Amino acid sequence: MSKTQHPNLVHIGTCSFLPDTKRLLHTNGEQWDLPRAECQVLTLLVAERGRPVDKLRLRCGEFDQPQVGESAVARAVFQLRNFLEDEDHTLIETIKGVGYRLANEPQAGSAEQQIASPSVDSVEPQPSLAAIKPQPAQEKPTRVPWWVRNRALSLLLVGVLLVLLLLTHASYFIRTQASSGFEPRQISHGDVTLHWYSPSTGHGLDQQALSDRILKSLAQCPEAPWESVYIALSSDQQGLSVTLVGHDEGGQLKLRNLKVVDTRLRGDFAPEQWFQKGGLCD
Repeated sequence: MSKTQHPNLVHIGTCSFLPDTKRLLHTNGEQWDLPRAECQVLTLLVAERGRPVDKLRLRCGEFDQPQVGESAVARAVFQLRNFLEDEDHTLIETIKGVGYRLANEPQAGSAEQQIASPSVDSVEPQPSLAAIKPQPAQEKPTRVPWWVRNRALSLLLVGVLLVLLLLTHASYFIRTQASSGFEPRQISHGDVTLHWYSPSTGHGLDQQALSDRILKSLAQCPEAPWESVYIALSSDQQGLSVTLVGHDEGGQLKLRNLKVVDTRLRGDFAPEQWFQKGGLCD
């Protein structure tokens, strides 16, 4: 694939491109040694300055087969525009449905001016203007994550995931009942019903005493939203899972999952401080 011979120094707005060293220089003294994709894209745009270059050719560079992906080309164009900054980033124009073009500058040398013949420029100004105007609006959104721009939607998604997580945890008791083959014990006190999903024998836990303590603690709450309490003892008898289910004043489902761990031989799964710190009345 034949290429136009580059000069040693190519001016691109306030920047200068050195093809030999693959370096882009800014008037403020900043230098950028271009990575492979950025160098390949800029070299070809400079060689075809004033003329659109399709994306496939930008991917191939001086080779017959693509050397980089389409996303790498788009990222390279974005990085080059970012280095050129606000005054000059529009020199790299987006040609819709084709690719990109490096625009000519009035002050550029005759070598660049001669590339854009009247027959080509006479039909290309319209795509150029259309590409320049919307360009800032296209690039800026990529700098702001979507979850920041759509904070309300993000909070809604987090809420939905939290509810699903709580429901999944609560379904543990249903699965325990189906797999263990015994009916859960139900103990009622006032408006609260306690459901045990563990056998009443085969362990050292006094289920009745623990049930009474939990129900009496809930009865002391002036306006507790809980209607049902589901309890299951772990297989190693060192952990107790508690799920409280109820409805708030607005009628919305309210869940709370608690887990108490006691590795002692006869663990106390309902110490006094557990009721105080657990906030069972909230």
